[in-house]
Amino acid sequence: METPMTSVCMSLAEGVEQEAMNNNGRIIRVDENLYISNSLKPGMLSSIKDLGVKTVINIQFESEGDFNSLKEDLTRLAIEYHNDPLDFEMNAEDELDQVLSLLDKSQKPCLVFCEAGIRAAAVGVAFSATRKKGAEVLGKLEAYEEHDILGPTYSGLLEEFTKAGSSSKLKTLVAGYTASKLSNCAKRPGHSKISEDLYITGQLTEEELKDFAKKGVKSILNMRPVEEAGQLGLGVLAREEEIVKSLGLKYVNLPVPRNGPYSLELCEQVSETLTDLLKTSKPVVVHCRTGRRAETIIKQADPHFLEEHTESKVESNMSKSARTLSSSCVMGLCFGAAMDLGKVTLPLVIREQFLFRRFLMLKMFLGAAASSALFLTIASKLSPKRFQHVQEIFMKPLAAKTVAAVSLGAFTLGSGMALSGSCPGMVLVQVGSGVPNSLWTLAGGMTAAALYGILQPRLIPLYCTKSKEKIEEQTVMSQINVSYARLASSLAAFLFGVIYLVEIYFPWTSSSELPSWAKPWINTLPPHLMGVIIGSLQLPAVFMVADTLGSSQAYMTLTSQPLGLSGYLQQKLVHWNGYRMGLDNWWQATYLLSAISGAFLSSTFTNTRGLAHGVPVVQAFIGGFLSIFGSRLASGCTSGHGLSGMALLVTKSVIAVPAMFAGGIFTGVVFQTLNAQGYTGFLKG
Repeated sequence: METPMTSVCMSLAEGVEQEAMNNNGRIIRVDENLYISNSLKPGMLSSIKDLGVKTVINIQFESEGDFNSLKEDLTRLAIEYHNDPLDFEMNAEDELDQVLSLLDKSQKPCLVFCEAGIRAAAVGVAFSATRKKGAEVLGKLEAYEEHDILGPTYSGLLEEFTKAGSSSKLKTLVAGYTASKLSNCAKRPGHSKISEDLYITGQLTEEELKDFAKKGVKSILNMRPVEEAGQLGLGVLAREEEIVKSLGLKYVNLPVPRNGPYSLELCEQVSETLTDLLKTSKPVVVHCRTGRRAETIIKQADPHFLEEHTESKVESNMSKSARTLSSSCVMGLCFGAAMDLGKVTLPLVIREQFLFRRFLMLKMFLGAAASSALFLTIASKLSPKRFQHVQEIFMKPLAAKTVAAVSLGAFTLGSGMALSGSCPGMVLVQVGSGVPNSLWTLAGGMTAAALYGILQPRLIPLYCTKSKEKIEEQTVMSQINVSYARLASSLAAFLFGVIYLVEIYFPWTSSSELPSWAKPWINTLPPHLMGVIIGSLQLPAVFMVADTLGSSQAYMTLTSQPLGLSGYLQQKLVHWNGYRMGLDNWWQATYLLSAISGAFLSSTFTNTRGLAHGVPVVQAFIGGFLSIFGSRLASGCTSGHGLSGMALLVTKSVIAVPAMFAGGIFTGVVFQTLNAQGYTGFLKG
């Protein structure tokens, strides 16, 4: 016969079902640190001892029973006992903060119980969801936005509140509580290195504290008041002093109110404390909840110190900005000139490539892809850390996207290319070289970028995976266990071989490849050579800009500028607004805008400006729209996936490139079949 405690330890998902079936003395394992139960009867004590429980927390009120004998029994078993009543009525979030803080401080594993288990389940969900996910999304607003807050496992347990007869109000409260904590975590700014001896940051996780200890940091100054402990869903809040001291660091807690103005006495205290730490225990990390008030009061307390260091920091940032933007400008000029001289910017060349009638575009693309792989291999050898950094930047937006979303976006991009006779990077070059109606293609792309920025919050549930892939899992190398350098150099050699074969059968100088006005070696240069020049731009991109080549992100940057006029829209459209400012965004916009000048100078010097035929206005606009919307859905365009992603051997990029060509070929063949004159006939001349 089964006793109330037979096979008490079960997974959370299984536990939900079992609790619903038998609500009499069940213990559910929420995670490795926490169990919950709907009662704690004398006959269950041996079972919780067997489970290794170190602490029991009773969240019932004294009026709900006599717990003196239970406390004595637990003491005999060397199990800590706490009574912290929780009813989710008045000040529910504060009460929940208090219980979770107690859990943080207590020896693990813990068991939380109450009559019926409903309140204990709420505590279990809030504790596990905030403590686990809080560390995952800390300082990563995008990671927070693109994932379900609780996930199916926690949501499954919350559903049981209603099934067990409790009000759905409790479920809503816990979900809202968790969302609030994770949002605060996600919005925490990153670390700011003021000088070699001083860092300012927001609340740190245990792992971040350990990282700072490894960097040689000697002391931590915590300016976060105790009452703010509940504002972040991090277990470290209650144990920070213990963790810091266990790492051999000095710990000082000097609470500073959230809002100023700050009193002279407090400023003097901050100044004295910081000065002392910088003399005896530097480097120093100063933090509050977000890091903002820490920097404010330090400036107020000791302005001369921060002025000296902040000026050098500003000077360094200005130097970095000048270097990045000037490099982007030169890269854009080279890109625009190379594209124009290779004559792949002619809409006829793009459209007939998808019909396999001309191969200028393919040669340039393969040349750029091959040299990208070659030059990124060189970069990986010259600076492995810098190379890893640009890898992570490229893969970050892809980590949470499904293969289906990337493939659909790439297919849509290809269809847009076939319609417009252009692509996201090429359209600016067409504007510079005077291709008719290229401004309409650009307008379609801008419209698509703005629409994607507005729709992105609603699209997230449709294209996001349940969990983000790790960086090392996103590459081809992880599938076949071959080093990047060997695989990338092999790819480069293979692509150069394909170019050689295509050139034998379809020479770039033939009349079937070039329009009648294009003169080889006079106003037109080999497309594969121009592709190699474009691929070589990966080196300055990596070492001067700390990124890889791409184009479609610039459309998001340019269209997001009006958001600066409305704080409400900035909060409402966080993803789009994230492209509005910063060098990480503006370098690409500078690069593409400079490409207009590069193409203009090239086409003017060679007397080819305005000689190309353009596509009709409607086709140009719709094609531009599809190209950019598809690029954003796929998190990459012909430059992003085709050159950088392929060269970095990112699995989703390797899938996206064939999907891109498939979209172009499908649209081109269908259009040509239905109306050959309307697709390519009128462009010839």
